[in-house]
Amino acid sequence: MNAEQRWRPAKLCIHLAVIYCLLLTSGCAEFVPTPIGANEQIGIPTRAAVVFFVDGVDPLTWERLLSEGRLPSVQRIFIENGCQAKHAVGSIHSVTYANSVSLITGLFPGHHGILGNPWFDRQELCLHDYRSPLTFRRVNNDFTAPTIFDTLEDGLTVSVQAHTRRGVSIAYDNKIAAGLDWCFGEFSRVDARVGRSVGRIARRARREGRWPEIIWCYFPGVDEIGHRYGSESRQYEEELLVVDNAIGTFIADLEEQKLANRTCLALVSDHGHVPFASNRRADLISQLQNVTELRICTSEISGRTQQHRERALGRYDAIALDGSSRHLTLFLRGKSGWRERPSYEEVMNSLTPLFSDAGEWPLQGVCLIATPVCQGKVDIVTPAGAATIERQVINGEKLYRITPSDDCARLMLYLGYENQTDTQPVLPGKWLHSREWLRFTAATPYPDLVVQLIELFDSPNAGEVVFFADAGWSLRGNYNGGHGSICARDLTVPLYFAGAGIEEGSAIPAARTVDLVPTLLDILHNVKDKRTMQPTDGVSLLPTLAP
Repeated sequence: MNAEQRWRPAKLCIHLAVIYCLLLTSGCAEFVPTPIGANEQIGIPTRAAVVFFVDGVDPLTWERLLSEGRLPSVQRIFIENGCQAKHAVGSIHSVTYANSVSLITGLFPGHHGILGNPWFDRQELCLHDYRSPLTFRRVNNDFTAPTIFDTLEDGLTVSVQAHTRRGVSIAYDNKIAAGLDWCFGEFSRVDARVGRSVGRIARRARREGRWPEIIWCYFPGVDEIGHRYGSESRQYEEELLVVDNAIGTFIADLEEQKLANRTCLALVSDHGHVPFASNRRADLISQLQNVTELRICTSEISGRTQQHRERALGRYDAIALDGSSRHLTLFLRGKSGWRERPSYEEVMNSLTPLFSDAGEWPLQGVCLIATPVCQGKVDIVTPAGAATIERQVINGEKLYRITPSDDCARLMLYLGYENQTDTQPVLPGKWLHSREWLRFTAATPYPDLVVQLIELFDSPNAGEVVFFADAGWSLRGNYNGGHGSICARDLTVPLYFAGAGIEEGSAIPAARTVDLVPTLLDILHNVKDKRTMQPTDGVSLLPTLAP
């Protein structure tokens, strides 16, 4: 390498630094929110909505900061003057891209097909991986389910900083400023800038001659800081304060536009965030390789063509994909190659060495192993015993049950189903509706497990085996925090509504984040004929929210 070649990276860094400084000092990306005048010819929807999507909110840290009075905007707007879901549950798998698609489609990951930040495509023999600056928006091309923006296609829709937004009319990404902030680790600037976007939206509304029906605001910084420092760190707390202030700024600017009385507000997260202790790190892949005879691929699948990739994968029996350090999905090769899924018996034969030592739980840091038996049937194994989860459809309605295979009382205690009351049916072996399972399990250590595990494995993109991390454990990587398991701290999220059409001080006992889309569509009164709506896994919460 000559002197000129060695100098090029340094020159690039200098140029980026200069551009970054100019952006910080010029204020060229800021727009002062001047009120829309009454005489302006701008169409104002009867109802509009703003969604604040905060990535990766740890429920324990969130509740503590609220109790300490350190989130004043959320306290004033959503707690005192809005409606809170007491127990809101995200979707399994509890990772960003699976849930960001669920939030805009109202479907579980097993029904829209994006099952992780990376996922394995058996037909193309490749990974779809959204974890790099060059690939993170490709998620919008990898699912076909209609989004809320598709449904509102006749109206104006806006997303701010959101990577998952297929069908939106206008996307404000702040590409240069946000990209440089991210590069320099200034995540707070990215989140704060989202809160100052009303002025820019108002300017566009004047050009379009109408105000947006929905504005979707995404705050990415909290999740990134949670991975780097842990969700009990000072840095994580400070970022939540930044987001609280940004939300307050956005709503204050919205009030300047004289539109607050027509706008419904929603605040939601995609998943929780679990801090890792230094003594709770398990290299699950090494454990599997040591116990089984599986040759596991853990690296990028190489090869430009399917034939090249097929040859490269020929030396492996399994592919392991990490789910933000909190679950591991194992894809196994079928008898005739990777395009064929192995039978349930073949999967069980591959796992047999794990359970050769009777009575000894084989995997450190793992709380549950799930394997699909067939459509609508999943086997689970835990340290407290095994069970089968099943689904049946009667007159168009789905019913679910869990049937322990050995020590029923021990397994029910492990899952948190032991506190039977006169109003709660005996859960083992009893068929219940989806919302009944949600209501009975939302406050347990593994909320909504029975329903969502079945729905997860509906997708052809699901693996053959999923290993879920126990509370506080990391299964791979060197991060200080993560998410992706079935534990309450991974799945429990904030879900609030406030503003126009929302009863102040009301509460929802239990909800799912897939309920957001049908609820917003009901609030916006946009769907003229509900029979033409695409079905969702969520339900409208409006009957509970409305005064």
